Amino acid sequence: MKYLALVLCTIITLNSQVFGETTYDKNDISLFREILERAATTTKTDDWKFNGISDNKLKSSLVQLVTRVREIANNPNIELPVTFDSVNSAISQNNHLNKKLLVTKRGKVSFADNSIIIADESIEIGHANNCIVIAQGAVDISHGSRNLIIAGNYINIAHDNNDPYSSILISGAVVDISHADGSIICAPLAVKISHANNITLINSPILYVSYEKNTIQRIDKSKILPNQPVQKEWLDALNITQIVPQNRYQKALIIVRNTDIEMVMRIGDNIPNIKEELKGWKLVLVGNGFVMFENNGIYASRFINLKGKK
Repeated sequence: MKYLALVLCTIITLNSQVFGETTYDKNDISLFREILERAATTTKTDDWKFNGISDNKLKSSLVQLVTRVREIANNPNIELPVTFDSVNSAISQNNHLNKKLLVTKRGKVSFADNSIIIADESIEIGHANNCIVIAQGAVDISHGSRNLIIAGNYINIAHDNNDPYSSILISGAVVDISHADGSIICAPLAVKISHANNITLINSPILYVSYEKNTIQRIDKSKILPNQPVQKEWLDALNITQIVPQNRYQKALIIVRNTDIEMVMRIGDNIPNIKEELKGWKLVLVGNGFVMFENNGIYASRFINLKGKK
């Protein structure tokens, strides 16, 4: 599975405006951000393999977050899809995680059921059901249902189907879904959905949608959920002219312009030394109108304002 494998367009030329940039900000004290930071801490050692997750604050914060979502959505069926005491540590990233705990920097999982997955950077999952997935960078799922997904920058899902329980999808920036049915979504920078049925949006004022039915908008200012993206001006120094998502014919890349010279960047490449503030940043993800960079465990992303805003 590749990021945005369903995207038909291979090249996006960026002559439209940049809608926003987002990075981690130490002044952001939302519970959402605390969950991300505590989860990232668990990836620094192998303690989870022997003792599971011992951070009780992380566990209680997840309960508090889900409780708040249940209140806002007015949906009594919302609950944690799986608990930490019901999973055992996974030996490796195998093809099928069932009632397992996996902690990793980045990785791929084919199937995950009733499992908890924590990634420091990003994680790709083929099929995920009744799972908790947390990543500082991005989460990519082909088919999902009844999950709690928390990502610092980006969530991409091909199909999210929920009946009668709902997936909770919380991103610090963007959520991008092909088909969503019954999903509860929080993404303060933008939400992109091709087909949206019976979804609830929380703190998500920007919606790009092709087909929509029974969408509910909610606002929460409790500092539990993210309510605005953290925007930074330093990414303006990077003039991105094209985005080429991964597809069957070629690997993902972007093209950046420095004066009259255009340079190609692929996943893992460092940003060209255009300005001092860009030193050390490398490209780690390319999506449909979305790019993400990393520098020493800090992530920054840019989203391009596409057509179709609702």
